[in-house]
Amino acid sequence: MIGDIRVYNSKGKLTKTVDGQKHYDNTFKEMIKMFDADHNVMGKTQTKTLKCPVCGVIVTDRRMEAQSCGSALCKTRMVRNKAREKRGHTQIDINCSECNVFVEDARRGQVTCSDLECKRKRRNRMNAESYKKHYWERKKREQEMDKTNKRTRVLRDGQDAIQ
Repeated sequence: MIGDIRVYNSKGKLTKTVDGQKHYDNTFKEMIKMFDADHNVMGKTQTKTLKCPVCGVIVTDRRMEAQSCGSALCKTRMVRNKAREKRGHTQIDINCSECNVFVEDARRGQVTCSDLECKRKRRNRMNAESYKKHYWERKKREQEMDKTNKRTRVLRDGQDAIQ
């Protein structure tokens, strides 16, 4: 129960007395009317039907700000896509170089799927190719060094002999 409300003027004299309970009830009724008008709700919850942009499932959700179906996978992909858009990057889709499986949402520079066996095969193949390439480059360098070393030895010997 709310008591009476007394209203005073600027000189401190009592101007009127208002019944507190009636004032509260009127104010509360006006607030309920405004709430119902804003939300178009009369004791019911509003729902939103949306199609998940990641997996394509149609979902009815009570959250009006919902953007995906709510699964953990879709949430993480939505966060990644927003961050990617913010940075100006685009989504990358690749085929695995070892098993030829389609990989969606790959990292920049990613060549294989996330299977450890594919990663191992590629690493071994690349190491073998790199070894072959560098082996022959190293051999050529060694041969050139041998030639230049022989020349310098001959020059040194000759210079020593001349002097």
